[in-house]
Amino acid sequence: MKIKITFLITLLLLNTHSFAAGWYHNTKITSVYLLDSNRAIVKLSTVSGGNKCSLNDSGDVFFIPSSNQEWYSALLAAYMSEKNVSIYYTDDCIAVWAGTSYANIGHVRLH
Repeated sequence: MKIKITFLITLLLLNTHSFAAGWYHNTKITSVYLLDSNRAIVKLSTVSGGNKCSLNDSGDVFFIPSSNQEWYSALLAAYMSEKNVSIYYTDDCIAVWAGTSYANIGHVRLH
């Protein structure tokens, strides 16, 4: 019984940094913050739904420019032209600085 309780508590603790995946629909990109070639944060004008990453209910999402060059180009084009995008975020959170985490981009849709 003690092992089962310990296992359940461990599962709950491991899941504190995850959330349900979903979409931010029809939003605009208000800024792109490049930390380096492997880390970028995109700020969205509006968010809707389940992002549960810590300190990040403001619409910031994370991606890796060096391995997602098509997304990077598409996001910059949408930003410069002020076009709407829909961003699918995955069910994991990416830590950037201590005490922060950002939704990880899984798909990008331009409108």
